[in-house]
Amino acid sequence: MFFPEYRMGNTSKKLAAKCTLLTKEEQKYVAATFRAASKNSERIREDDLIKFWGPQIDPRLAQYLTNFLFGSGQQKVPSVDFNRFAELYVYNVRGTVDERMMVTYNCLGMDYNEEVELPYQLLKEYCESIASTYMKIVKSSSSKRVRTWIEKGFRVSASHVQALGEAVAATVGDLESPQHHCTAAQLSKWLQSNTLLKQLAELVYVNLYGINKKGGDESPTPLPPGRAFAATYT
Repeated sequence: MFFPEYRMGNTSKKLAAKCTLLTKEEQKYVAATFRAASKNSERIREDDLIKFWGPQIDPRLAQYLTNFLFGSGQQKVPSVDFNRFAELYVYNVRGTVDERMMVTYNCLGMDYNEEVELPYQLLKEYCESIASTYMKIVKSSSSKRVRTWIEKGFRVSASHVQALGEAVAATVGDLESPQHHCTAAQLSKWLQSNTLLKQLAELVYVNLYGINKKGGDESPTPLPPGRAFAATYT
């Protein structure tokens, strides 16, 4: 199956023109991804998006992201427009702390409220789903750097994913006390200071949204629209 990857047609141009959150460079890639996932519609449905991201995303992260995009429970909507789709990318890659807080709460099925505490176990699973998706992207990458890692023995296993997820989540609270819940203040500090989380999340979203990397960048290569269906993870 082939989707036009970077050349914007009239539909993509119209979609991109409606969104001022993206740079001009980002607009063409995100619009192409949206058009491919939505089957050339002006709105995208949850099932279509999950199928499109399919093999390159951990099923848990797919659920978390659709919680943000489509809502959950009685607030759930059947489809979203291009702007909403773009917001998820922008807020995670270069959003303010409040925007990233909102995304985290919404992904976990909650409204952003400073009085609401997040269960630490749920936050840890969220981090593990990001780590797992990162591992999938790395394993399917064609970059020379990743090929070298694999040749030297890099392997992906459930224990590796769990360890990376736990490492990301561990700094959210007081390391000297048992972590059962995370306050909004702790989450805010964690989002601002956790460089590992930011780097993992940025690479994940750049790949999910098909953003082309700059020349000379040896990070894992984003999968273009359409190739998401062909990617495998064994």
